[in-house]
Amino acid sequence: MSGIRVGWASCDITPQRKVYLCGQNFERLSEYVRDPLTATALALEGGEGGDQAVILSVDLVVVVRALQEGVAQRLRSSLPEFEASKLIICATHTHNAPFEDYDQFSRLSGGTNGITYEDPEAMPPSEYMEQLLDALEKLVIEAWRGRCEGAVSPAFGYAVVGHNRRANYTDGRAMLYGSPHHDIFKSAESASDHGVELLYTWGSSGQLAGIVMNVACPAQVMEGESFITADFWAEARARLKLKFGEDLHVLPLCGAGGDTAPHGDLIRAGRKGLEPNMRTAEGMVEIGQRLTELAVSQYTLAKTRQDANPPLSHSVHFIRLPLRVPKVFEMEYIVADYIDKPAEEPARAERVRQKVRQRIAEGAAHPYFDAEVHVLRLGEIAIATNPFELFTDYGLRLKALSKANQTFVVQLACDFAAYLPTDKAVRRKGFSAFALDGLVGPEGGHLLVDTTAALLNEHFEQSARK
Repeated sequence: MSGIRVGWASCDITPQRKVYLCGQNFERLSEYVRDPLTATALALEGGEGGDQAVILSVDLVVVVRALQEGVAQRLRSSLPEFEASKLIICATHTHNAPFEDYDQFSRLSGGTNGITYEDPEAMPPSEYMEQLLDALEKLVIEAWRGRCEGAVSPAFGYAVVGHNRRANYTDGRAMLYGSPHHDIFKSAESASDHGVELLYTWGSSGQLAGIVMNVACPAQVMEGESFITADFWAEARARLKLKFGEDLHVLPLCGAGGDTAPHGDLIRAGRKGLEPNMRTAEGMVEIGQRLTELAVSQYTLAKTRQDANPPLSHSVHFIRLPLRVPKVFEMEYIVADYIDKPAEEPARAERVRQKVRQRIAEGAAHPYFDAEVHVLRLGEIAIATNPFELFTDYGLRLKALSKANQTFVVQLACDFAAYLPTDKAVRRKGFSAFALDGLVGPEGGHLLVDTTAALLNEHFEQSARK
């Protein structure tokens, strides 16, 4: 085998019964399916002793640890020719998909309002998890065993998808989706990343087989509705299939966008005639069209850049990061962060206190989080994963430190550790930066970026020494 071998597979992972929807701090039962949830797998094997990888993207809010480990464990028996540790499962972060695990998600959700999830007709997460494990195991096997010699070609372009959603004020505070229509409004907190990293793959006869799209924004135009949807990725897939054929595979990779949203243009939001309503289906259609136009515009150039034998290397690491552990004396300050009038909501306030106590106990028992991070080199591009809702500044810094021509930063992969805010976000507070909104703080964020950059740069330095 002299060249890269590529395999693709996709399947429907939409639940067949009503489910509780994940992604908000209030109960939502699905009433109908607007568009299907999809899982897409890309299998890669390098030529002449090259490495392996399977990247599996799912239209879910997060990837809990039990899903990553469960699929990998099954593959060790059912697909022994594939090294199961080289599996990456990542989420698009649609807010209109089922839970896989109530416990892990609720443990990492800061403010809680006592959601019960007790409807007897709703599919429980344990049942959906079993369906997912079965479907994803079969999907990886199909992609891996269907690989054939082909080619890849990277490309790049811009598409406005996400905007920073944290408003900063002159009094030193910040607010998620805060209004700019105040005298004390200062600015959006950070930059947005409108660059889209692209990878086209081609079959043995030169036909387009699939497109990888790395977008630094979660798929959450419709983040609070009571129906199932893959959000703007459903629109992008449908349009790209119309252009390139029903056999085309689209692999969405959510880039660093923990402080980003498709309806985060704080300045223009709500002003008539300036843009589509980015909180409605109109917004999903608009973003799907933008991504389609970008992929189509880069197609001709990508077709001329096919590489049938790019170097492929893949390493897996567990980076030890310090937990963000609150102090006992901060208890009431943290309660006040989440609840405007704690005395009027004693039950909810006590639930927040219990989460503070739990986090303190966890920190005392094991003060670190071991983040699973995958680093790949494919030709002149790098791919680096993390399990966080990683704030955009971290992703931009990692791309700047990388020696690769292009760097795909993939968040919400292999595990879920919630938000990873920047120093300035923690100082200004606001939801997504509060003490209970993630396992790791800025100290760990800088360590994650620096360590990941060093690891991925090793892949390019080793090649240069050969």
